[in-house]
Amino acid sequence: MRAKVSNILNACTLVGLGSVFLSFYWTGRIDQYLNPLFRPFVLAGGLVTLIIGLSRLLTSAPEHHHHCSEGDCDHQHGNGILRSLLCFALVCVPVLAGGTFSKDAFDPQILASRAPIDEDVEPAGPSMSNVGSPASGLYRATSAGFFRGQEHTNGNGLASNAPVPIDGTLPVEVTDLLRAETIEPLRNAIAGKNVAVIGQFVPGSKENSFKLTRMYIWCCAADARPIHVKVEVPVPVNVPKLQWVKVIGTPEYSTDGDRTRLIVKAESVVPIKPPKDAMLY
Repeated sequence: MRAKVSNILNACTLVGLGSVFLSFYWTGRIDQYLNPLFRPFVLAGGLVTLIIGLSRLLTSAPEHHHHCSEGDCDHQHGNGILRSLLCFALVCVPVLAGGTFSKDAFDPQILASRAPIDEDVEPAGPSMSNVGSPASGLYRATSAGFFRGQEHTNGNGLASNAPVPIDGTLPVEVTDLLRAETIEPLRNAIAGKNVAVIGQFVPGSKENSFKLTRMYIWCCAADARPIHVKVEVPVPVNVPKLQWVKVIGTPEYSTDGDRTRLIVKAESVVPIKPPKDAMLY
């Protein structure tokens, strides 16, 4: 009887783990945790774990009747059920609880505790005076951000998540803007152009600036670290911290010694829904 109960507990542990892996894969939740190169292994691992667990569950362990003489017994007695129960509690329960209650997003505490890959340095150069004055009538401030000229939305008050060329706007990622600091051909292709880039809003030290932040991972969420570009705006942006926003503006690169620095001079900042794949790789 003990062998059967222990076998059922071990099978439930495997079935639970396999089910979580497959659930994360098929629902797309794995996109927030793992580099695309490794996601097929989650599918394979989930299937194998689930099959092994179901096999053990359907083929219950047989009872062995044996007699042992004192001092001459090589069978293990007693603690099989306790070990199986402990394994289920320590391995399966935390994974099931985490998979159920996880927000699939980094909170402000995690973002603050992980040092950025490249700390933002206050760049030298001209102020926002050459972008335009809010009083000039070019800019329209609202509770959802500010806009220059015509606001581009998808009809429900949110900007489109997928950046598409609008009036010559070039869709880029935060990584493209940062790589252009060290790759001159890329910098020449981006600098001075009207670009569209998405990220999470992190307030800056001044009202006319903020950090557009993305989480960058090499393997999985455990090694994720924030990367960001500095954005300057002509009017304060009134959006919550870590709100996803779409910025349309002009990246400007300046050289300070051996280092090239970047500032995005924004023309519009609008809230958007979180993208399907929030990580960069």
